[in-house]
Amino acid sequence: MLVLDRIARFVFHIPGVARVQTITRPLGTPIEHTSIPFQISMQNTTNVENSQYMKKRMADMLKQAESMQDTIDTMNRMYAIMGKLAALTHHMDGLTHEMLDTTATLRDNIANFDDFFHPLRAYFYWEKHCFDIPVCWALRSIFDALDGLDQIVEKFTGLTAPVAIAADALLH
Repeated sequence: MLVLDRIARFVFHIPGVARVQTITRPLGTPIEHTSIPFQISMQNTTNVENSQYMKKRMADMLKQAESMQDTIDTMNRMYAIMGKLAALTHHMDGLTHEMLDTTATLRDNIANFDDFFHPLRAYFYWEKHCFDIPVCWALRSIFDALDGLDQIVEKFTGLTAPVAIAADALLH
């Protein structure tokens, strides 16, 4: 054992070797920052250094939460508006069907009138000088206007289907 100690002392004087320590060779100058109390105290250093960063990130998370609450509030308002829009569209669907029924009844009644006065109507179109006679031209214009009622009924018929589809889509 004595030989090993002599060799260790000799090796100890070589530059840089003095810092080598092990359990079996506790001699030598202690290495800085290797004591157990120092190591325990250093564990908290990272937490202390990161605390400002973590506080800022927590503030960012609060901002995100506020932004999400704003989004939720906006979505709730949109949901309420969509509910009102669905109810309004459903109401419009009912009114459109009523208006179609009324217009179709009006068209049928005017068609009965037109059938009865068809010979008179033919005269207004047959008379070459009808445009020179104000009464003739006025009555012919009335018959022309009555012909436009069929177009109105067709347009209402085309309108009721999309309104009904939209009302169903909004309600379901």
